[in-house]
Amino acid sequence: MKELLDRPLHPYTIGLLKSIPDIGQRGAPLYTIPGRVPSLAERKGGCPFAGRCAHAEPECATRLPALERRAAHHRVRCHLYADKEASR
Repeated sequence: MKELLDRPLHPYTIGLLKSIPDIGQRGAPLYTIPGRVPSLAERKGGCPFAGRCAHAEPECATRLPALERRAAHHRVRCHLYADKEASR
């Protein structure tokens, strides 16, 4: 868990952590992740966060990313971290 919070990788995780209120920033607007959470009926495939991700590429909407190991207890499912060598 410490690895996840200290070094978040997935863009959605980064957005969630940025949206946590900070007592030192009282009165400042909170960060919000753009877009809206789709209903389960709207999910077609691909990355479930693609519609709300600033890094989304066309493949994100159609292909679910592989689960990539980045540390002993840290994995990420995002095309940004795809093992490009393994897919060749």
